[in-house]
Amino acid sequence: MVPPQITNRRFPFDRTISRKLAFDEKQNADFFAHSFVKPRNENTPQNQVIIAWTDAETFGHHFQNGDKFLHYLLDSSLPSIGLYPVSINNLQLDISKLPKGMIRERSAWSCPHGNLIRWNGSCDCGWGQDTSWKEPFISAMNYLNNEVSSVLQAEIGRGYESIVSANFYELYAHPEKVNTPEKALIAAKISSLIAKTSCATFFSSPEVSGKINLLYAYQSLLYLKDAGLIATSSNTEKILFEKLAAIQYPNGEKTALTTLKKMLAR
Repeated sequence: MVPPQITNRRFPFDRTISRKLAFDEKQNADFFAHSFVKPRNENTPQNQVIIAWTDAETFGHHFQNGDKFLHYLLDSSLPSIGLYPVSINNLQLDISKLPKGMIRERSAWSCPHGNLIRWNGSCDCGWGQDTSWKEPFISAMNYLNNEVSSVLQAEIGRGYESIVSANFYELYAHPEKVNTPEKALIAAKISSLIAKTSCATFFSSPEVSGKINLLYAYQSLLYLKDAGLIATSSNTEKILFEKLAAIQYPNGEKTALTTLKKMLAR
């Protein structure tokens, strides 16, 4: 955000504004502009742009009516303090004048620690909360997915990956079409893959979205049964449940297995 007459050469990422934009309440755009954006702008060299960003799902999914907040912020609040939003697509980049940087492999905007540790272990991104459950949780989901892969390779052949890929959306979006043993096997793989998605371990609490992954893991076992592999499903379930029972959730009140069984009992 910068007065339109300024030509900019360097593009610092403003963590303060971005964090506020992502996590603060979206109620008063004028207050946000005056309290956070204006002071940051006053401390920024005049030949620089303030870059602030967050996930689009912040506006509406995380915060109801967040889209209205954003619209007012961009169209009214910022211009009222002399700042004008500029699309990053319209910035005049002079690559030769930009500071040199490097990519930290397997890092992400929300975790700079490398090896995507926020999703599979413990790091400072947990804000001091107990995240020891993450590593065994991911390990359990990996076990299930690997077992299902072995089953598909034995039952369908080494080219099962292309078959799963070709049928992924249809069988995921239309489970009523899972009406043959082969489709049940494909659906089992689809569910075991979804059980590995990162939403489960992004947050410090496993109660936020880990429940969805547990249900997909169980659904994968059911699809194996639908494919006629009852013994295989039962043996895989036994080992998976043992792994889930060993995952102690924060505060010592639940395990991953008790959480799953409570959902299944409803």
